[in-house]
Amino acid sequence: MRWLRLARAHSAWGAALAVWVGGRLAGADWAMWWLQPMAVAFLLSAAGNAFNDAHDAVSDQINRPDRPIPRGELTSAQAAAFAWVCIGLALLLAWPFGAGSRLGTVAGAALALLYTTHLKGIPVVGHAVVAVLTGMALGYGGLLAGDVAVILLPAAAFGLFFAAREMLKTIHDALGDVAQGTATLTTRWGPRMALGMATLTMMGALLLLRGVNAGLAWWGVALLCGAVVGPLWSARPQQRVARALALSKALGLALLVALALG
Repeated sequence: MRWLRLARAHSAWGAALAVWVGGRLAGADWAMWWLQPMAVAFLLSAAGNAFNDAHDAVSDQINRPDRPIPRGELTSAQAAAFAWVCIGLALLLAWPFGAGSRLGTVAGAALALLYTTHLKGIPVVGHAVVAVLTGMALGYGGLLAGDVAVILLPAAAFGLFFAAREMLKTIHDALGDVAQGTATLTTRWGPRMALGMATLTMMGALLLLRGVNAGLAWWGVALLCGAVVGPLWSARPQQRVARALALSKALGLALLVALALG
């Protein structure tokens, strides 16, 4: 369905999962009411993805021609409208959980919009925003479970991990970003610099994760080096970025699930 592809539902489900993992790490047991805050995270992630597609319509003609807007299934205006509807629904669902939930929802929506329109092209700053948005999903779970402090370290770890993925994306998207006139880590400093920064950031993320679960962190390091980082540093890394992005997303979600399972 075009709307689910616009939302990148597979990615948005990851944000929803992060809310429950945050709650679980904070000592909460599963209950059906968790579906409501998980839906808030899903909708905010979907809104951010829709805003991004609306803004990047030109570059996606080159970078992601299979997305709904380049395929002519939706317009940029429709994508933006969809994003605002998702934000409105997210705020309605977040409202019963108190002021912290409401403020967090508004802050998350504002950061997602600012990232797309102004911050995405600023190296380090844009990636820091991605880290914050990722960590906020875990933090939301901790907030609702009553212990935000215990979530800070895993939130920082996963924030850095997915910020590193955004660095890799700038390599994959370089041609379209040049066509649209978007400044990114790769278009400013080149793919090798982007790859080096992404590698260091991912390693930093997994070292932080070691403070949460040492065995899990070293398992993640081994998989990352064997399946993602090593092949990327071979010849012509741009041709391997799509594979690395898919593998690193799967690894990140697997680490989240493993944390939840203890």
